[in-house]
Amino acid sequence: NFNRKFEFIKFHQVGGTSVAETMYKFIDRHELRGCCIGTKSERAACQICADHNSLACLVDEGRHCLALPGAFSPKPATATLLREPLDKALAKYYFIASRNDIYSEARGYRQTVEDWASKHIDNEYLDVLGGMSKKRDLAVAKRTLEGFDVVGLTEEFDQFMAGVATLMGWPLVEVTYKRLKTILGRPKVEDHSDEVLTALRTNLAPDLEIYAYGKALSLPKMRALPGF
Repeated sequence: NFNRKFEFIKFHQVGGTSVAETMYKFIDRHELRGCCIGTKSERAACQICADHNSLACLVDEGRHCLALPGAFSPKPATATLLREPLDKALAKYYFIASRNDIYSEARGYRQTVEDWASKHIDNEYLDVLGGMSKKRDLAVAKRTLEGFDVVGLTEEFDQFMAGVATLMGWPLVEVTYKRLKTILGRPKVEDHSDEVLTALRTNLAPDLEIYAYGKALSLPKMRALPGF
């Protein structure tokens, strides 16, 4: 199905790079075009959005996205992937800290994990799904999640990719993937002290609630896909 546009909202440190790489290989194989933002005429020529620019789509209420309500027919398919917030935050910490560069130092990722966890940590799900305003709203974030055709979980990655293939009517072979940007041997969530985990749970309380809501939506949305 190349007639229906597909938009993947790509959060950081959720496995989204593996999804994007798979989508852009798909684009190359079938001589399609990928983009997330641009003028309506530019977006009209695109079939797939799968990079971090997709996060701006929700921030500006879709004015420059493939999934702008009513802009394209048929309605573009939408999907996103969520990772348990503590695991997501720690993955980001170890990934950026491993770069050992000016960026990692400037953003505070060269300090110990204990010091880092005690500081303010962004709730990316709330920031993006909740409207990206001073009045970021958990209820808005949950309603936004409800609007996706597929809500996947990083820990059930294969199921997510199968859901995308089913949604779009693609053979499963089209969504085979390779894991990318993985830091091997990093400490697991449970390897950290109670001090670190308590601080993270406090700082990430909004994203933990949004993740739990998305997790509850995930399987029912999959089962609602014809042929899944």
